[in-house]
Amino acid sequence: MKLLRKNVVFEWGDQQKKAFMALKEKLTNAHVLALPNFAKYFELECDASGVIIGDVLMQKGHHIAY
Repeated sequence: MKLLRKNVVFEWGDQQKKAFMALKEKLTNAHVLALPNFAKYFELECDASGVIIGDVLMQKGHHIAY
């Protein structure tokens, strides 16, 4: 985020490499969806912007559907 500011010099150090590798890991590995158990409660997490709404259906912290 700091690179979005004016007059900031681009630096690639250990902190930037670590952040890049974490982002790469998240984007290249698919989430494993769990099978729903209808005897247990579901959780619905929502996120919205002015353009789109995203939802995740979960049970006990495990993703069921997107």
